[in-house]
Parts: sequence; structure tokens; C-alpha cells
Amino acid sequence: QARRYSLALLASGIGLTILLTWLVMKKHLSPSHATRETEDEPRQSGPVSAAEKDDELVPLGKAFNDTLGRLKEHARLADAATDRLAAMDAFNRDLIDSSLDMIIAVAKDRKIMVFNKAAEETFGYAKNEVVGRHISVLYQDPVHGAEINKQIREAGSFTGEVINRKKSGDTFPSYLSASCLKDDEGSLIGVMGISRDITESKRSEEALRQAHDRLKQQVNIDALTGAFNRFKFDATLESEIARAKRYGTLLSLIMIDIDHFKRINDTLGHHTGDEVLREFVGLVSDNIRTNDVFARWGGEEFMILAPNSDLENAGLLAEKLRLIIGSSRFESDAVVTASFGVAQLKPEDTFDTFTMRTDAALYRAKEKGRDRVEAEQ
Repeated sequence: QARRYSLALLASGIGLTILLTWLVMKKHLSPSHATRETEDEPRQSGPVSAAEKDDELVPLGKAFNDTLGRLKEHARLADAATDRLAAMDAFNRDLIDSSLDMIIAVAKDRKIMVFNKAAEETFGYAKNEVVGRHISVLYQDPVHGAEINKQIREAGSFTGEVINRKKSGDTFPSYLSASCLKDDEGSLIGVMGISRDITESKRSEEALRQAHDRLKQQVNIDALTGAFNRFKFDATLESEIARAKRYGTLLSLIMIDIDHFKRINDTLGHHTGDEVLREFVGLVSDNIRTNDVFARWGGEEFMILAPNSDLENAGLLAEKLRLIIGSSRFESDAVVTASFGVAQLKPEDTFDTFTMRTDAALYRAKEKGRDRVEAEQ
């Protein structure tokens, strides 16, 4: 704009110079000038002298010089403004290129106008390869890109995660913050977006999630057998007791003890004993309901929490498991049997009384010869 203004002033100066020159020539070189007289004055005798002509030209020349001087000053100021604008434009471009974040601007037709160095390094495109191309080339899913553009135009801005596509075809996640660009009259002229590659932060989040899952597993899962541990089972039993009392539902508990497990360890070794525990857990887990809770209570003792089961049904489940375990052939050729104690929750039961009654039933099963099921009395 400043350059156009400067050219306009120059053109005006040239035009004014031509006009003034034409006026002078018309006044002093016209053949009738020496004999012309005004209607109000009598004719002067004799020719007009050169001094008189010069006197008439002095004010006109001074006015011309003043006008020309002002035009030159305006032109100088316009050139200075143009230089300042050029310097400011260069500064802005350097500032954009120095950003560690990707800065990309598009016109109303979503064709790329600005593509800074960070964007070049991340996407793998040189600036001249993408300027003038549609922004969809940078999205993994152009439809998602169109949805983002729609939101920007309707809401004025967008912030969120985007999946981008590099020149190589590889994709990466970025966090985009974009807003409308408008002129002085408020009309949309384009969109400016600032985004950052969040690949590393996503990897860190995934690693943190996996670590959290491992920690959660360590807290809740028995490392040797893969069954729930005592900590998890105690918390679940407390919760299920409270729920059964609140809603008046049935709840039964089965305690299991592997018969003569110490003998297995002593005769076949602790490694074989560990294998027996893992196989035992697999057999039980495969033959209970999905809503039953199975846990290692400690050593060779296990618990099954059976929601919505009365004493009779819990006893039937225990007997089924006893038969499966006794008839199964373990890889170590160890002969494995188990004893079961069964109890049903009573309205006055607490955590301790419920587990103690189940443990008492198990004790009777062991006292009566093992490899059997005993229900509470």
C-alpha cells in the first residue's frame, strides 16, 4: 500500500509539472500575448519587457518549487514507510520461523499460505512444496480436517488432538490450536494454526498406563498363580457383604484347602508344588461362573465368593469342583485332592464371622478325612 501511495504521488507530481509547463508556455509563447489587453484596462503602448515577464514567472515558479518539494517529501516518507513495513514483514517471518511449534496459515479456500521451519522439519515438506496446496494433504483423514475447519468457522477456534500425515506417509499425533483470521471489517480471510508433535508425550502416557496396570496387577493379583490375592479378595468380600445386606440378596462363601500339599512339596519339590498351584487355579477358574470371585487366601488355601447363591447351590458347586480336581491328571503326576467348607451369609454376619464360619466348615471336612465338602451347621 505504501508503494502504491508513493507511485501515486510521483504520478501526481509529473502531471502537475506537465500542467504548469503548459500554462507557462501558453502565457508567454502565445503570438497574441504581446498585444492582448483586458477588457477593463486600456492597451499599453510598446512591447512587454523581459523583466516584466520574469516578474510574472517568479510567483508561479515558487509555487511550482514548493509543490515539487512537498511531493518529494511525501515520496520520501512513503518510501520510509515501505522500508519499515518490509522490515516488519521480515521480522514477523523470522519470528514465525524461529518458533519451536509448527505454525501453518491457510486462506479462505484452505490453501496453505504460511508454513514455518518447524512444520518443514516435522512434515518433511519444503515450504515451496506445500504453499498453495490444500491443507488436507497434511491430515491422515481429510474428512476429520473438514470437520475441524467447520468447527473453526462456526465457533471461531479449535483446540484438540489431530492425526497428521507426513510427506513420507507416516502419521503422527499433534495438539492443534487454531483460530480465524479476520480483516479490519471482521470478514474471514483465513485460519492460523499452531500445533505441536505429541508423539513422545503419547509414548510416555502409554508407558505410564502400562506401569499403572502392572502396579494394579501387583496389588490385586497373586504373582504365582494369577488368581486374585488376599488384599483384593478382602476388599471385594467387604463390598459384597454390604451390597447383599442392602438389597437382601444371597451370598455364599467357599473355602478350599489342597490336601497334604506339604507332602507334595517335600516329596516332589517346591517347583513342582508351584506348578500344582498354577494348574489347580486353572481348573477352578475354568469351572466357576464369571461373577464368582476366586482368590488365593494364603499358601494352599483358596476362597470362592458366590453372589446370588444359597448354601445348597454353593455346596453343589463345591462338590463339582472336588470331583474335577480329584479326577484331573496333573503334569507332575501328583495326586491332588481338596477339601471344601461352605457357608451362607446371615443378616447379623460381619466379615470376620462369615469367614470364621466358612473356615470352621472346612476344618470339619479335613477332620472327617479330607477330599470332601462340608457345609456350615
